[in-house]
Amino acid sequence: MSTTAAAVVPINPAFDLPMRKNRGAEDIRVTPEIARHWLTFNTVNRNIRKGNYEKIKRSMAEGNFADNGDTIVFAPGKLLDGQNRLSAVVDLGITLKMLVSYGHNPEVQSTIDEGSTRTACDVIKIEGAEEWASKQLGTAIHIIIAHSKGLAIYATQRFTNTQVRDFYLEHAGRLVSSSNFCKGIQRKPVIVSASNIIAFNYIFRILNESQADAFFEKLIYGEELPKTSPIYHLRERLLNDLIENRKRSLYERTYFIVRTWNSFRKNTPYKSGTFLYPRSGDTFPEIV
Repeated sequence: MSTTAAAVVPINPAFDLPMRKNRGAEDIRVTPEIARHWLTFNTVNRNIRKGNYEKIKRSMAEGNFADNGDTIVFAPGKLLDGQNRLSAVVDLGITLKMLVSYGHNPEVQSTIDEGSTRTACDVIKIEGAEEWASKQLGTAIHIIIAHSKGLAIYATQRFTNTQVRDFYLEHAGRLVSSSNFCKGIQRKPVIVSASNIIAFNYIFRILNESQADAFFEKLIYGEELPKTSPIYHLRERLLNDLIENRKRSLYERTYFIVRTWNSFRKNTPYKSGTFLYPRSGDTFPEIV
């Protein structure tokens, strides 16, 4: 009795492309099946931004999606860039030719689209922070890096995504700890933004962790605060600003917090909140 060998179905080599370790780039006809498979390697990336995604999807659906040289980018086992395009191919059920680059170092992900849409929040999320923490740390980390470099913490300076990534990876434990602390005490009305609590809790903890936590717990909850406490006066000022819808400059807000922290550390009593305001000729206080 004769037997017939089963037909061998060749596996599309494109399916193995995300795992390649050698550097290279190829034009690939990306089918919905290939795109769906490649998206399983999208383990850590930005959330899809609906507006940008819908724009890409509409362009593909109308046959106007340009092959402009932008690549789908892989590190071995990890999709670094291209989730919007691949998701659109899956949703539309179409096949498109795309340039695919593979074999990259996964650390380059923070530099992709640095000049346009990738933010510090995106970078921190890519490195494993959860959604809320990455959003708040995306703002707080610029203040923290400025402090670490001896720069003004009341200026709106921004650091590159590479600097953000490197600092986050080096100090992730302490950054996440301050983020978790803030998430645990934040409540309404919001008198200090979450990003500011995280930034200054992190900075103050360098001097004294228990005092840094106590400072913000007293400020947020307002419990058992004598009317001579500097924190009491700061809290009253912030609550009144909120009620009056008063917008203060970044310099003022930062000055208030640092001045109050220094007074709290020295256990200095005050009868009023006038100590908060800088006098003519005063320089920004050093954090002590």
